[in-house]
Amino acid sequence: MLFRKKRLDFYIKNGYRQSAGKCLRALSEAVILQAIEDLWNIKCREECTTFFNGEGFIICAEMAGISSLDQTRILNMVNRHIVHKIPDMKVMKK
Repeated sequence: MLFRKKRLDFYIKNGYRQSAGKCLRALSEAVILQAIEDLWNIKCREECTTFFNGEGFIICAEMAGISSLDQTRILNMVNRHIVHKIPDMKVMKK
């Protein structure tokens, strides 16, 4: 157990924790961007709508460091595009 604590302290002191945080932020941003792009793919629309309607988007947005105001802006943008560009989709409720 002592060995693990020393190793953890070593990683924290040398910036590995910050590096992991940056990777997590980048991954979360990539998931959101991919979901936006996949809205135009007929095979992925339902899954993407579920992502934006559910907690998936909120979780990814918080991990990416996106503010509540920007989250609302993204959801409004996605809703506008669904209504105007993709007429066969239902409007997302959020």
